[in-house]
Amino acid sequence: MPVFCWPGLGLLLISCNWLRLAAFLALWLVLYYKLRIEEKLLADHFPDYSRYQKRSRMLFPWF
Repeated sequence: MPVFCWPGLGLLLISCNWLRLAAFLALWLVLYYKLRIEEKLLADHFPDYSRYQKRSRMLFPWF
């Protein structure tokens, strides 16, 4: 799970509210979609980026 969603997940677990669950999932999906677009733009702009993608993860390149 992306690191930007962790604080939202903590609030969601504490409150157990369906509206917050829907907002959390919507935010996660939008940010993940944005991340995929950025990855494609980087791959289109930098020829070696696809090779970098194969050996590293999206949000945690050092992991």
